[in-house]
Amino acid sequence: MIYSQYCRIETRAGGAGCTNVEFIRAAHKSLLSQSRFHHLYRAARHAWLREGLALLEKSRAMYADAHNRGDYWIVKKVRGVPQ
Repeated sequence: MIYSQYCRIETRAGGAGCTNVEFIRAAHKSLLSQSRFHHLYRAARHAWLREGLALLEKSRAMYADAHNRGDYWIVKKVRGVPQ
């Protein structure tokens, strides 16, 4: 998954505080209609979603690390994450 594509999906899902289900729903909306649920694209679609979920976990870990260190100027810039 391209990082700009991930950012678009994350923003549509509600930010770094979105759940995995919200992220997957937003990702499905960005796919072309023929590849959303077709069985021929299933393996590629699942790999693509796993890449996106890995980026989401990385984003959450960065937020948690900044929050634990006390870098509140970073924490305030993260959209969608309850404080």
